[in-house]
Amino acid sequence: MEDDDLSPAERERMRRFDEWLRVSRGVLAKRAVPLALAFCVLSALFAAALIRRATESPFRYVAETRLLFSPRQAPKVQTMGDRQLLGVLDRASVKRAAGERLGLAPEAAAGLEAALSLTQEKKPTNLFTVSAAAPSPEEAVARANAYAEALVAEYVDWRTRDLSSWDATLESRRAALQERIAAVEAEETAAKSATGVVSPVETLTLLNGLVSDQRRNRSRLGVEIANEEARRNRLEEESGGRAAAVAAAAPRLRQRGEELAALDAEIARLREVYTDLNPRLQGKLEDRAALVADYLAMLRESGLEGVGPEDVGRVEEAARGLAESSARIEALEGSRRALDAEIADNEAKIDTLLAAVPALERAKVALDGLGRNLLELEEQQRDLRHLAATSSGDLRQIEPATKAEDSNPAGPKNIAIALAGAGVATGLLACLVLAWGLAFGKVAGAAELGAGGDVRVLGSVPRDGAPEALGREAAHAAAAAFGADGAPKRVVLVCPLAGARVPAAFDEALDWSLAMSGRHPFRVEPVAGADFAPPEGAETMSGIVRKGERGWLPVSGLHVLDASELRLLRADLDKLRETTDDVFVSMPPTFRRGGPLFDQLLALADAALIVAAAGRTPRADLRRVRRRAAASGKPLFGLVVGAAPRAVRRELED
Repeated sequence: MEDDDLSPAERERMRRFDEWLRVSRGVLAKRAVPLALAFCVLSALFAAALIRRATESPFRYVAETRLLFSPRQAPKVQTMGDRQLLGVLDRASVKRAAGERLGLAPEAAAGLEAALSLTQEKKPTNLFTVSAAAPSPEEAVARANAYAEALVAEYVDWRTRDLSSWDATLESRRAALQERIAAVEAEETAAKSATGVVSPVETLTLLNGLVSDQRRNRSRLGVEIANEEARRNRLEEESGGRAAAVAAAAPRLRQRGEELAALDAEIARLREVYTDLNPRLQGKLEDRAALVADYLAMLRESGLEGVGPEDVGRVEEAARGLAESSARIEALEGSRRALDAEIADNEAKIDTLLAAVPALERAKVALDGLGRNLLELEEQQRDLRHLAATSSGDLRQIEPATKAEDSNPAGPKNIAIALAGAGVATGLLACLVLAWGLAFGKVAGAAELGAGGDVRVLGSVPRDGAPEALGREAAHAAAAAFGADGAPKRVVLVCPLAGARVPAAFDEALDWSLAMSGRHPFRVEPVAGADFAPPEGAETMSGIVRKGERGWLPVSGLHVLDASELRLLRADLDKLRETTDDVFVSMPPTFRRGGPLFDQLLALADAALIVAAAGRTPRADLRRVRRRAAASGKPLFGLVVGAAPRAVRRELED
């Protein structure tokens, strides 16, 4: 993100953070050697402590063995998963059981929990690693094998109990199924007894076929009866309605006909012997005439006039046909009535079976389903009992543990832990050093003074006794900043911080450098009015006592200017701006820095020059004055005094 996109508050926060970061690096860099020594000492101490602790540790030697989980499979029984097995076995009770196998007391067995562990391999997942730690290799091996045996025994016990519980549940379900089957069978038997047949479904099928056949036979009987009735009607029409009369008179007519036939035969025989005049033949003829007359009289009595002897046979035959037809019709009617009775009886049986067969079918389906469920339960029970009997081979130890590995107290792990601990401790120590340095430390040099970017550092003045050339170079750099071409006239507030004092040689070198660049400097120093004695030949302006290029401002207090003093000072500074180029108002060390007086003088000035002493000015004092100066929004210049000559050369080069 560009700086132009940031708000003033964000830019100020970034500036302060950058300042803090640079100052922190400087503080830590100055103490890098002690911190490095502290890191080395702490590393050695941590390593020694860890090695000693690991040497005396009850977990120094570790023995391992492996368990393979390969459960037997059964289609109807769910197999335990690898993760479920880990949850069942990785319990404190199993570790206590391992301690009991070792012959330990209960309280000692409970203390083995931290020394024993069970982990599942990633590939293959059915492989488990059993680890045991101990102060000696022999004890570690014994613990590992005892723990493996306890795990196998715990699995067998748990699996057997689980399968037995499952088997008991299935047994109760099997008993319930058997009771249900017995109840359904009883319902089926009751339904069969209600029908009165052994196989209702087959009987129903047979009865349906029989009724169908009987109904077809009844239809045929109806057709035969209709045909006979038509034949009888036809015979009655042929006999002209005299069939009954003929039938009643038929015996007598038949007798007369037979007598007439015998008499005709006798007459025919006599005519062969005699003539018609023979008395015997005449007697026979008379007998015949009398017989014919009797026959005709009989016909008249029977209402059969006009029926000749030759018609009697035909009518008689028709009567016989009518009798036969009536008898056949009667017989057919009787057969049809009997068939109707049988059909009604069979249909009643069919209705009874139809009411019972659905219940029987439901019972049959239920019995089939219950039977299959029972078979499945019994098969599952057989599988469960087989698995329970063979569960001891599901989890087995591949091979017993025979040796233990030494954790190597001086190994890379402990060294890495020691280095990490020493690093953390050194980091905490560095934080404390940094916090102390930021809160109570001293300003290191020009780089720290300009770390925030809000102060333009003019240079660094060496401590007393250093080559004068270094001081002159700093003065020349300051003059170049104040006396640049086209630089405006301005009032500069010079604020020495705690422990800082601007050397007189630097002021003289700065004035000479400014004069050489064509600028006229003037220096003003506030003084306590009660103790001030004007020098000889000085002149008094409104508030400033002036002598040459130097002036003094008598004030009544060391902390703040009153209104009249402030007004007079402002008027004098305005006059000085007209006659001089640079007015330096210096605050003596006896005046309070960073207070109301500083604010008043800074408000009258155009810029501020903050002077800090390397290794003597507290950072807190610098931060306080810098905040108040930065709040005014005016240019800030910086100067460091009392630095080592080597630091001054390096800073000048920078």
